[in-house]
Amino acid sequence: MKPTLGLRAKAILFLIPVVAVISTVHTFEAIRTERSILRAELLKRGETIAAIAARNAELAILSGNPELLKRAAAPLQGIRDVSFVGFYDARGGALFRNGDDEGPGPPGGPSSAGPMTVRESPRTLEFTVPVFTVTPGAEFDLFDNAPDARSLARHIGWARVGVSQEVHRRAAAALLRKGALLGLLSCAAGVGLVFAVITLATRPLHSLIAAVKGLREGEHVELAAAPSRDEFGQLSEEFRRMSAAIRDREARIRASENRLRALFDRVEHAIFRLDPAGAILEGNRRFEELFPCPATFESLFPHGPGDRLARALRGELRDTEETIRGRDSADHTVMISVYPDRDEDGVVRGLDGYLVDVTEKKKLEEALAQTQKLESLGLLAGGIAHDFNNILTGILGYSQMLQEDFRDGEAVVRQATIIEKSALRAAGLTQQLLGFARKGKLKIEPLDVNHIASELVLFVRETFDRAIAVSLDEDHDLPPVLGDGTQVYQALLNLCINARDAMPGGGALSVRTALCRLDAPVAHDLFTIPAGEYAEITVADTGTGMTPEVRRRVFEPFYTTKGVGKGTGLGMSMAYGIAKNHGGYITLDSEVGRGTVIRLVLPIVRSPVAAEEPVAAADAGAPSAATVLLIDDEEVVRNLTKKALETRSYRVLCAENGTEGVRLYCDAAGTIDLVILDMVMPEMNGATAFSEIRAVDPEARILLCSGYDEEEYFNDLFEKGAVGFVQKPFRFAELFRKVEAALSVGPGGTG
Repeated sequence: MKPTLGLRAKAILFLIPVVAVISTVHTFEAIRTERSILRAELLKRGETIAAIAARNAELAILSGNPELLKRAAAPLQGIRDVSFVGFYDARGGALFRNGDDEGPGPPGGPSSAGPMTVRESPRTLEFTVPVFTVTPGAEFDLFDNAPDARSLARHIGWARVGVSQEVHRRAAAALLRKGALLGLLSCAAGVGLVFAVITLATRPLHSLIAAVKGLREGEHVELAAAPSRDEFGQLSEEFRRMSAAIRDREARIRASENRLRALFDRVEHAIFRLDPAGAILEGNRRFEELFPCPATFESLFPHGPGDRLARALRGELRDTEETIRGRDSADHTVMISVYPDRDEDGVVRGLDGYLVDVTEKKKLEEALAQTQKLESLGLLAGGIAHDFNNILTGILGYSQMLQEDFRDGEAVVRQATIIEKSALRAAGLTQQLLGFARKGKLKIEPLDVNHIASELVLFVRETFDRAIAVSLDEDHDLPPVLGDGTQVYQALLNLCINARDAMPGGGALSVRTALCRLDAPVAHDLFTIPAGEYAEITVADTGTGMTPEVRRRVFEPFYTTKGVGKGTGLGMSMAYGIAKNHGGYITLDSEVGRGTVIRLVLPIVRSPVAAEEPVAAADAGAPSAATVLLIDDEEVVRNLTKKALETRSYRVLCAENGTEGVRLYCDAAGTIDLVILDMVMPEMNGATAFSEIRAVDPEARILLCSGYDEEEYFNDLFEKGAVGFVQKPFRFAELFRKVEAALSVGPGGTG
């Protein structure tokens, strides 16, 4: 771009020639005028000198005396610029000549005697003046220089004077030099004045230009208030106001941009912008956290075909589930949408997109599916446990009757005892099922850890692959711990099952109990074990071991390394939760190829383990004449309970469902002392039957009975006046104790 002249330069370049021309013309005119004046003065001077010469020469010419002519010329010759003086007679003959008079004389004859004539030569100005003499008339004034009307003037000759032009030339030259100098000075002064005036006039404009340039560069130059009210001043004032308005607007825009940027970075969605070629231009904080600054859009996707940019350009990449490699080198499941940004001609000038990391959501969906499966399994387990408890009630009860009926038959008693123990073990299994289904309450009591470990090893040996050698090492002096035996057993069983799965080709599984004394806290990855005494149960295997990543996540809920359908990922987390619920800890030591050692550490209590209550004899206690209404849908349980109560002289009425039971109670109103009510029955369940009976007799004693736990379902019935609860399967001693306690309660549930 060619450089252009500014307004000031243009004005200066325009005005300087004008000023120069004006100065030159003015100087020329001044010199010409001065020269004219000098010439006029020279002419006037010459004329004056010539007139003086003519007057002085009158007498000398009349006398014709050369000496008088010389004397008449002497005063004139003393004048500096008079170059010659000459006197001539009337005919033009020279009477006297001196100086530089070399030219021809005046014209002769009286007819030539006119006014003064001037002739110019290169060197002089020649003034020729006629000389007259006056002849007096009748009266003559001697002192009058001019003839009056009565005088007679007669031409007697000529006076010729030459005035040198050299002085005039020198004066003219000096005048020219002086005029030129003054002209230059005036021109320079004019130029300076023009420059100053234009600079002063355009200074606000230059300030305005500098401010505009600064504004273009993003700077805001503060302009002082314009002192003048001319156009420049008004323009500066308007620009100052405009700059202030722009500055305020930019401040608001920056504040808005800062708010938008903060919102842009606070959004938990990963937002990004692409150019039409797919290069990533920018992303928000979440995007930078998720991905290690990829260069292109397609590099986000390590799997599948590379047509996503083309789909995005067509506007087809909306709410699409994709797998993206994250900063942690792990695959993330995301929902991604990309929108093309088109100009007014429909050409894509960029793309805006966002993606939502739904990895955890997918995991939670899978976990929810697993949980729903577990919930269904729990419901199934609860139902199985309830029905199984009814079956076990019959087995347990009839085994006790066998023992009573064949008290003297040692072999029969031994076999009945085996049946009883098997039923008790089955009852323990149902308690575990109920606990799994979250339908059982925790029973905190002193536990013999060695007993739990031996029961566990017995079960494992019977159920695990024979290729796995199971061993038990007990510390027989180990004090008891406080806890729920079923949960501790479940935690250890989970650890053993994981050990089994880690040894698909066989190996060694060892269970060891020991007393652990910590004099100082011991730090582990997940927690610090305080100082104290603990019962330590160690489960060790010779399996495949765990990688550092698996060790780090092994206690996370639903985390599993097993294939689909082979594990829920709840075993280790449940073991960890059970240990924490008992005030204990769980530690893990594992390496790939070297097996795994897990220690369950529970705090001990310095009190003896409560001995198992001996089974009371069926005939303990005095006979009773009370009437009992037994309502139960299981025939075996109903017949067994009726027979057992009749051995204690109770009068027993039986009903196989709630509807029949309510009818029997109404028919025998006032004669029934106690109702034993099963809670789970067809047609009318126990809760409804309870309400119907209480509606008939608000003071009826009702003893609840179920294979479910009392605290899970029946708390509201206790609040309404239920006098007790007996859980299936039960022993006769427990049944008799609960019946006697219920009968001791006053009418309406008061004691």
